[in-house]
Amino acid sequence: ETGGCVDVREPDRCKFPTFDRATPYEVILHPGDLLLVPAGWAHLVECVDDCISLTHNFLPKDNFPAVRACLLANRLGKAVQDRTRKQKEEERDAGEQEDSSQPPAVQ
Repeated sequence: ETGGCVDVREPDRCKFPTFDRATPYEVILHPGDLLLVPAGWAHLVECVDDCISLTHNFLPKDNFPAVRACLLANRLGKAVQDRTRKQKEEERDAGEQEDSSQPPAVQ
């Protein structure tokens, strides 16, 4: 899967079944060091000391339309997920209110 967030300490192996096949690289940067991460590589950054970190994502003009389309699709997908979750919560709440308004069953 691409574009998803994975907790590398406790990965969801159902959502990311190929996680264990990834090759991790650990790098410790020292003052003045620079690390270039290739485009598309997933990465995690942890600061082990107080520091100032700068990140720059380079986007060539030729790739902008594709990246924009992906970002908009991701935003649309999240909006649909949020709406679906809200509808399910509203249905659940309505069902709970309906259940509480019913008289108890006679046994």
